[in-house]
Amino acid sequence: MSAAPEDMTNAEYEERCRLTPVYRLPAELLISIFSRMSSTRDLQSCMLVSKEWARNSVGLLWHRPQTNNWHAVQSVARSIVKADKFFAYQDLVKRLNLSTLASQVSDGTLLTFESCKRIERLTLTNCTKLHDTSLKPLINGNRSLIALDVTGLSELTDDTLMVVADNCMRLQGLNITGCRSLTDASLMAIAKNCHHLKRVCFLPIHAYLQTRLG
Repeated sequence: MSAAPEDMTNAEYEERCRLTPVYRLPAELLISIFSRMSSTRDLQSCMLVSKEWARNSVGLLWHRPQTNNWHAVQSVARSIVKADKFFAYQDLVKRLNLSTLASQVSDGTLLTFESCKRIERLTLTNCTKLHDTSLKPLINGNRSLIALDVTGLSELTDDTLMVVADNCMRLQGLNITGCRSLTDASLMAIAKNCHHLKRVCFLPIHAYLQTRLG
């Protein structure tokens, strides 16, 4: 049997397990069960059952937070910056994709995710309002990033890619198509420091525009 939660004595925990056998399941099995939930709503319901269920389901819920509409993005951002939050949500976010709302995403939007230093896949395709101002703080200190897509960010400069080269040693995929302000200097830094790099895409700006315009 797993150890009693911090807010319960061993006797209280044993009694609960006697009455409700599901609590005998170790965390690994609970997480495996929760991972098979068919919807986000189901996981949210699991989080409301008990602190133990919340601890074992919150990671699945926040691994790839919903960002397919503006209300969802705002809700996620508020939870991350909230001072009295129950979980360190910023450490649970592993995949962040804002490309669905590309025309609305600004530097201010991205800066609310600055504390998310464990993002593994960051997709900002065609978020043309973004600049070094928000990308650099987000990437600085992130040692987990393995895939970065900044396609169409024409204002992005070497400054951001230098931060990637200095921090993201695990980087495997990089898409900088249409980033016309980048130079050989930052690409050389990436090549020198990111030894796990497998995929790089950097179509010239005219080819990228032809692809978008058909």
